[in-house]
Amino acid sequence: MEEKATSATFKKETVQRLMSLHFKDEKTKVSNDALILISELLKLFIMEAAARSAKQAKTEENELVSIDHFEKILPQLYLTPSYTFIVRASLIYDGVFDQKKI
Repeated sequence: MEEKATSATFKKETVQRLMSLHFKDEKTKVSNDALILISELLKLFIMEAAARSAKQAKTEENELVSIDHFEKILPQLYLTPSYTFIVRASLIYDGVFDQKKI
């Protein structure tokens, strides 16, 4: 039996709500394509945060990643230009790079 790979996604309603929290005009609408794009960017952001947290845990010789590891990488995640982690995460996601070697 063939197993299907599953990927976590964000609900469109969740992304819509997150975006609407930052709109100045409450009448602002978002297209479905924009919601899909933002969902993918959020997914890449989460993947990068998870990868950096895992690397931090490994550096501290821990087998499990905790919230403490995430909190330690959070400043560098926000200071990194967005294109850097998005490109890197997308290359890992597409299998161009082996995440274990990065």
